[in-house]
Amino acid sequence: SGEFNYDIGEYVLTWLNAYRQYSSFSTLDGDFSAFDAVVSDTKEDFEQVSSELRVTSPAGETIDYVAGLFFYYSRDKTIGHTGIGPDWFAASDSLRNLFLGPTSEPDENGRIVNTDTNEHRTWSYAFFGQGTWHATEWFDLTLGLRGTYEEKARAGSQISGFKLVDAGPFGPDRYADERFSVFNLSPMGALQFYPT
Repeated sequence: SGEFNYDIGEYVLTWLNAYRQYSSFSTLDGDFSAFDAVVSDTKEDFEQVSSELRVTSPAGETIDYVAGLFFYYSRDKTIGHTGIGPDWFAASDSLRNLFLGPTSEPDENGRIVNTDTNEHRTWSYAFFGQGTWHATEWFDLTLGLRGTYEEKARAGSQISGFKLVDAGPFGPDRYADERFSVFNLSPMGALQFYPT
C-alpha cells in the first residue's frame, strides 16, 4: 500500500493505493488412512486492488470539505477436485464397476474426480463528498453524499469424471455465468453542538 500527499496552495491532494494477493493449495485425505482412496483438494488464487483520489480544503475556514473518487477490483479463482484415487481401484474391481461403470476413466494421476471451477470478480466505483459549515462557535452542520456503483460476476463449472452416477456432487456437468450490478446513493447529515 502507499499514500501520496501533494500540497496545492492550502489544499491537499491525497492518492491512496493498495494491492493484495495470496495463493493457497489445500488437500484432504478423505479416507483418513495410508491409502490414496478418497481424495479432495482445492487451489485458490486471490487478488485485489484499490485506489482513492481525494482533495481536502484548507482547515480553519467557515466551510471546509473533502471530495474524491474511489475504485476497487477483486478476483478470486478456485479449482477443486473431489473423488477417488488409485488405491480404490486396487482394492476391488467390483467396487470400481459398482460406482463408476464401464465408461469412467481415471485422469493422469489415476483418479476419477469431480472438478469444480469458480471465478468471482467485483468492480466498485464511487464518488464522495462531505462539507462542514462552522455556523458559529457553538454549531457545526455537516452534509455529505456518496454514490457507489458495484458489479459482481461469477463464472464456474462442475465437470464430473463419474459417468454412471448422475446425482449429487458427481454430476451432471453444470456451467454458470452470472452477473449483477447495483447503484446506491448514501446521504448523511450531522448537527454538532459545543456547549463549552
